[in-house]
Amino acid sequence: METRWEVEGYSSTATQGADLSCLGVDDLRKLIDREGLGVKKNVGGAGRRTLDDMRREIQQARARRNSMDSTLAASSSSSMGLRTLPVQPQTAAVMDIWTSPQASAQSHHTIAEPFSTHVGSVVRAALGYLGRFSPAVKTTESEIELLQQRLQGCGFFMGQVQLEQLQYDGIRWIMEREQSAGWKGGILADEMGLGKTVQMLCAIATNKVPTLVVCPLSAFESWKEDVRKFFAPGTFALTDFHHLKKLPHPLPSNSLTLVNPELLGRDVWAKPPEAKAAREVNLKSKLLNAPFQRIICDEAQFLKNLMSPKGQNINAKACDCVAANASIRWCMTGTPIENGIKDYLSLLTFLKAEPFCRPDWFHDHVERHAGTEFVQDPLFAECFRETVLRRSKASLQNLPETHFHLLESSMDPTEKEQEMALLDEEESGLVRQLRSGQAAGSLAMPRSSVQDLQAIQALSLNELKDRARKPRELGGLGQELRPPSKEEEAQRQWCLSKFCFERAWIEADKEKLLKSSKWTLLENTLRKIWNARVKAAELECAWRRDEKQFSDPWRSDAVYWTKLDTHENTKVVLISRFSSRSFELAAKMMSKLNIRYCKIDQSVAPEDRGKIIDSFNNDPAVKVMLLGMKCGGSGINLPGAQVAILMDSWWTPAAEQQAINRIHRLNSAHKYVYFVKLFSRNNDTEQRQSEIHQQKLRVCEQTLGPVTVS
Repeated sequence: METRWEVEGYSSTATQGADLSCLGVDDLRKLIDREGLGVKKNVGGAGRRTLDDMRREIQQARARRNSMDSTLAASSSSSMGLRTLPVQPQTAAVMDIWTSPQASAQSHHTIAEPFSTHVGSVVRAALGYLGRFSPAVKTTESEIELLQQRLQGCGFFMGQVQLEQLQYDGIRWIMEREQSAGWKGGILADEMGLGKTVQMLCAIATNKVPTLVVCPLSAFESWKEDVRKFFAPGTFALTDFHHLKKLPHPLPSNSLTLVNPELLGRDVWAKPPEAKAAREVNLKSKLLNAPFQRIICDEAQFLKNLMSPKGQNINAKACDCVAANASIRWCMTGTPIENGIKDYLSLLTFLKAEPFCRPDWFHDHVERHAGTEFVQDPLFAECFRETVLRRSKASLQNLPETHFHLLESSMDPTEKEQEMALLDEEESGLVRQLRSGQAAGSLAMPRSSVQDLQAIQALSLNELKDRARKPRELGGLGQELRPPSKEEEAQRQWCLSKFCFERAWIEADKEKLLKSSKWTLLENTLRKIWNARVKAAELECAWRRDEKQFSDPWRSDAVYWTKLDTHENTKVVLISRFSSRSFELAAKMMSKLNIRYCKIDQSVAPEDRGKIIDSFNNDPAVKVMLLGMKCGGSGINLPGAQVAILMDSWWTPAAEQQAINRIHRLNSAHKYVYFVKLFSRNNDTEQRQSEIHQQKLRVCEQTLGPVTVS
């Protein structure tokens, strides 16, 4: 497949001393991205900037960076007493650390320092700003051979699995962090799809202690599958606490227990006798009383409210309580920053990473420098280097190439009128909350379209609840109404709004809704994907010429056209945050197109999701997955899919990135993957979400943007 800016033959491992004169403008732009040089990438303009100017600025940026690294190396070791060991030649004594945990602990003083101050060798083009100051871990070929022998002795199927250099580097870093003299653990923040789970499992296998993994239910199958796929039976004593609700006694050293944050919270906290009473620790908690020595938070972004005095997440606090007696703590997440720099402080607090987790220290050396172009405090970089390892997909050559396509539409006057009617309701709080997740056009009708509206408005609270319990066919909802308020009239108003909203959907003409602007556009796009080879279809994709501003990947100041490398059996993932209504319509569309599909949302039991994922990835007849963003937007792998379509926006861009990256994986067999997002230009809710996206991305830019430490 050809694209306008495609340049073949450029390798990200090219040496810094390579001759730049042979590189064109596109090659130079890629080099700037990969090395994170912060050099302008435009040519021409009012100043008539030439390619020679760009090459000269690249050389100058490299020189400044090397000077910066040397200065930082000299100052950082004395600033906090943090260790900075000289790089030593590889000898048999040095490499003996890979033979056993005991030998590793004894020989630790001889190893080449993995927390190198050479920031420049890290891929700076990572979406996460933490990658700019991650330790420069580089495992040599001889060390990899010894590590392979060590892993094979621990039950790893070395002959059947080929790990990447990046993954060996990660395993080494994890092993080193668990042997550190102070606090043990860290944040493994690789981008989604780089194999964080298998890296962590390999490190766990070399240092077996009772381990608790706190992760979403959607990630359970990923952990179980990696244990089955990569390790011999008996390597781990795996326990699904969500299913069994009990632990083996006593805990074996190779125990690996999986639990989701919600169940962890219910197990740790005793139910207070009064509604407003403070929560107390459950003294009979199975997880709290278990002797776990290692706690791993997978998809650790749920810890982000750990430091908030008002909105503290009880599940995050429960996780912190369980980890109190553990000697090793890990966070794994591809999106360590979702809303701001304080998200990072919450992770450090869970890790007990002294002194970085102290609020005053963090404010003085990290938070106040966020967004500053020149940072004179060496502890700013030291904090990231000692706590985080983040690598970018840009460092790998065997990942599918990504293309982003924004599928824009405009609501017709009728759809716009319905939208405004919903937002103008007196009970707009509930209506907006429900409406915000509606996918692909005006999926709900105003409450004035509900039959017998006047009679319903006259019902009392108990009568409304009785009416809701009736089957949908008899004018009810087929469900129980549970209003959150205590005051009777407030309960009645809530139930009235909820009832009218749900009945409006039940009574809506679904076939008519499928003819709305977005659904029509979605259907045409699906047909285009499956008929691409027959009709030589092309796709307009976003491309930012100047990526200095951290931006929405679907928005650009330039576009390019690329041929769709899809066919009639291409697998597509349709993603929705609020899935019930959008998936009901999507199911009707699949029936119309005669397409087999599967679905993962909150209605699917966790124990059934693994079979559904296997069926989608391996069965050629299943071409579409309907994936709920909340329950399937993280922790699962869908390498069989080539196209991911976001059917509705969400307020957090990091959540969208987590969801679409389910298909952009190391084990994908595709050369190209396509990310499509549906968007209504005149939808007030989606316009507001777009504005919120830009605000949050601007916060990221203040910490993600190029920073010079001097």
